[in-house]
Amino acid sequence: MPPVVMICLNALALLSVLLHAPTPTLAFHLPTITTTPPSPRTDTVAMSAVSSSAVSSLSKNPIVIFPAQFGIAKDYEEMIAELNSRGHPAYAVDLKRFDWLKITKSAVTSDYWKGTLKPTGTLDFYFDAVTATIDQVKAEFPSRKIHLVAHSIGGWVARAYVGEVADPQDVQKRFASLTTLGSPNYPPPSGEGFFSNLDQTRGLLEYVNSNFPGSFHKGMKYVSVGGIGTEGRLGWGLEENVAFISYLPLCGRGGGRGDGIIPEEIAFLEGAVRVEVEAKHSGFIPTVGPSIKIPGYVWYGTPGVLEQWLVHLPERRR
Repeated sequence: MPPVVMICLNALALLSVLLHAPTPTLAFHLPTITTTPPSPRTDTVAMSAVSSSAVSSLSKNPIVIFPAQFGIAKDYEEMIAELNSRGHPAYAVDLKRFDWLKITKSAVTSDYWKGTLKPTGTLDFYFDAVTATIDQVKAEFPSRKIHLVAHSIGGWVARAYVGEVADPQDVQKRFASLTTLGSPNYPPPSGEGFFSNLDQTRGLLEYVNSNFPGSFHKGMKYVSVGGIGTEGRLGWGLEENVAFISYLPLCGRGGGRGDGIIPEEIAFLEGAVRVEVEAKHSGFIPTVGPSIKIPGYVWYGTPGVLEQWLVHLPERRR
């Protein structure tokens, strides 16, 4: 999704939150649903080494989180803590907010205007950060498989990474699964009006689907998680209007269900385990500084929702 479109949708979503937040007098934070204290964890967001004492309590396969557009590692701190409390060492790819500006150089290329951008070259800043994170996890857990969990556009970024950037040995033997959370996994269908022909990724998503369609890597388990709780409707509440405006260019129609940003039609990969949840697209809104946490929003990282997709991640070892 182009930055200007995403910024507008974020602004509308924030306005919707301010108008509909169930507890407007509270500080911005995610609700805590679990009543059990988290297990000891390390500062995985800061990419520090995992201590031997922490390793003993984090006995399951590690998880690497691919952030959403404009997302950074710190945005996933609470999600990481929840995964740690369930025994998974968890790492968010260590992107910085201004790393995303590196993608703007593609806007002056002929491939951008022709809609034929390719991931390699366009998303190198993201891929480099992923490789650094994967290398760290492999060093700290040499005998364990790795789960890839990707939020929003991180879903098709992860598919591109696995398909043409990652070490083939990791793809064949190390990566246990790829889970997409509210990801736009398909470009708009062709031949269904103006918006259906507007590929907001300028060819990136079309490239990924042409080269790595569906559950492409047979040695990995694919899980697609999509929110179905927000119906896009014009003339209703602001949240429904934002959903309609977002769904329309993504799937060719504004009506239907989704997570408020991504419609269900494009959230589920063919061949993947399909997990439908009552969840919003995100629990935070990126800014140039710290992200704004959305009070009362249930999203893919909220404990009760997280549990619904986490159970599908296989725990076999190498």
